[in-house]
Amino acid sequence: MMGERPLRLGVVGLGFGADVHVPAFNLLPDVKVVALLGKNADKAAIVESRLGIPVFTDPEHFFALSLDAVSVAVPPGQVEAVVELCHAYRLPVLCEKPLGANMPAAQRMARRYRDLTTALDFEFAELTTFLALFDAIHARKLGDLRHIQVTWLTESWVHRNGTWSWKTDADRYGGVLNLFGTHVLYLMEWLAGPVVALRARMDSRVTAHLKPDGDARAAEDLVHATFDHASGAVTSITIGNANPGLTAHRWIVAGSAGTAVIENSTRDYMGGFRLVVTSARGDTLLDVCEPVTDGDGRLPPFKRLAERFVAAVRAGAACRPGFGEGARVQLLVDAIRQAASNNRINHVRGPL
Repeated sequence: MMGERPLRLGVVGLGFGADVHVPAFNLLPDVKVVALLGKNADKAAIVESRLGIPVFTDPEHFFALSLDAVSVAVPPGQVEAVVELCHAYRLPVLCEKPLGANMPAAQRMARRYRDLTTALDFEFAELTTFLALFDAIHARKLGDLRHIQVTWLTESWVHRNGTWSWKTDADRYGGVLNLFGTHVLYLMEWLAGPVVALRARMDSRVTAHLKPDGDARAAEDLVHATFDHASGAVTSITIGNANPGLTAHRWIVAGSAGTAVIENSTRDYMGGFRLVVTSARGDTLLDVCEPVTDGDGRLPPFKRLAERFVAAVRAGAACRPGFGEGARVQLLVDAIRQAASNNRINHVRGPL
């Protein structure tokens, strides 16, 4: 597609994009990050000085650089507009989750990008421990899956500091469901197969105390949900990001022949996991800790996805997870919101 020359990549986003996407792609020998695109001129100048890479605030100048692909890390409400621009230039896209503001937006992007390479950063599925759990399940070390129980409770920076931002604002598509839940929803279908029905409750009372004067709506900070999988397995989740002093992320996966527990109680929300798989007789079948890395623990898993994305772009092939998986997750997000609002079981139908 482009021979052996370096792939010319542009990054949109001056937060996670500058902090994780740029250094991860810079670790790949066949990639050159040639520019970033942001909205704030002052921040653009700071990032340009720190990274030594041109940073634009004008999309026209950014897209005039003969890019081969784009990596996108912007808030949910901005994703579709950025992806539309990328599609106008026929550029493959790696995007942070969630894929846009809601299911209709995600489905529009997935349909539009069917003939181009896409990737979605469901980063936990790139961790050594979660990959080992996936392999153990599919090697039937646990037998038939019966139940997955997920608890992910912590206190976010914005809640700890009493700060209002898009992450706490329902009208800007913030809330723990988009921030944490999208990761969990992807992982549970990746591990246990498609969901066919769900029940849910949500709470936003803690975030409501941060709300400024005016018409702003507090996004949810606590979600309880139960999911029926087509396989007969059941998943139950409790996720929240407004729990003072608490750092807990735990998956219990129960099967007919064994149990797996994957847990992280450290402040390094990507790098602190340990997986233990136990047989029905109590024998330890697997004990895996996430490798300790120097620096930002988000870089190694993102780099794994970035490598697959670059290889797929060069081959003109598909990459997984892509926009299709992102649209499926947004379908589940919307189904959870609907189930929580009407307090009824919501049957799920949609593309995988």
